[in-house]
Amino acid sequence: MTQKPLAVDLKLRTLPKRVVSAAVLALLALASARPVAAEVVGKIVLRINDRIATQHDYDIAREDLRREISRKNLDPQERDQALASAGEVVFKNLYEDLLLQSRADQLNITASEQEVDASVQQMRENFNITSDEQFRGALAQSGMTEQDLRDNLRKNLRVRELVGREVQGKIKLEEDDLRRYYQKNVDLFRVPEQIHLREAVILSEKTPSAAERRKIADQVRSAVAGGQSLADAAKPFEEKGLGSTVVDLGWLSQSDLDPDIVQAAWNLAPGASSEPTEGRGGTHLLQMVERRPSYVRPFPEVQTEIEARERNRLFKDRFAQYEQELEKDSLIVARPPAEAAEYRRLIGVPPEDPLEAADAPARNPATPANPATSPLKTPEVTPPAPQAPENPPGR
Repeated sequence: MTQKPLAVDLKLRTLPKRVVSAAVLALLALASARPVAAEVVGKIVLRINDRIATQHDYDIAREDLRREISRKNLDPQERDQALASAGEVVFKNLYEDLLLQSRADQLNITASEQEVDASVQQMRENFNITSDEQFRGALAQSGMTEQDLRDNLRKNLRVRELVGREVQGKIKLEEDDLRRYYQKNVDLFRVPEQIHLREAVILSEKTPSAAERRKIADQVRSAVAGGQSLADAAKPFEEKGLGSTVVDLGWLSQSDLDPDIVQAAWNLAPGASSEPTEGRGGTHLLQMVERRPSYVRPFPEVQTEIEARERNRLFKDRFAQYEQELEKDSLIVARPPAEAAEYRRLIGVPPEDPLEAADAPARNPATPANPATSPLKTPEVTPPAPQAPENPPGR
């Protein structure tokens, strides 16, 4: 899985970097002489109860988001659409941040320094930051100070506590509910037929001739047919640098493999080796370990998964309702810039939690040692759809 750029993620992009307090803004307003440019920068574009956001806050967050979009591997049309909606996304984030932070103020929800310390440490571990020097470098790349990061994490923790208490904590699911879901959606838990493969590759970078690679692969295959393990048969060629290390590919379905590899390996008997097959990085020789027929995962195995899925679904609905209830009880004055005028269409969709999205588990437990020679199908990379995390973040 491709990891997100660290500099981007450390910004906690769903949070505005600076929100000027009403008291500070009031003091600034008393100044007798202010340049026109400062008035524009200090213009209040959003007020929710005692919290405000200025044009400056909006401009900074919008430019941060536009830079992030430009770094992503998107096709031109997707990039143009994302850039066009950046203003709406940023204003929506400002709106929800102020709405929830204001409610956290009302309930006197705080985050201790120890909690912030733990969040910083978690973030460092998520991104494999092992030294203070690396940490400072990542912050510098992001245009943040450590205090900026700590302030944003503190806001995140406050809102996580708020939404956990007032939304997530009120979602109740009984086992009977989960069983009904399982029975109605049993096909969602069907595992397709799978095969367990091992693989050796005769490397094209060392043996450019396909005919010569085929000869080597045939020798390995003959040795396996004579009773040797694939690892032992391939080892002499691995030691000469002609072949790869034998890799256990784990359990795979047809959709996981390149078409040529599927054709060569799918119908093998357990223990049999495929015909040498040209693929990424050279000539592939695959050995069937065992086959597993399609089956439906039993309820006890998927109960936790179903509960998480249903909590996600219910959370999205309840979160939107919760925000509507907060709006009714709040003093709100919104003056969005023209490009953000339609921000309300995005309200109610919870963002991904930046503390929990640093990485995700691989689809298969066995990962090929050399991706350049892997027979696995290369997945298309698309931006993830927004999902409600189990512990929702602040914005």
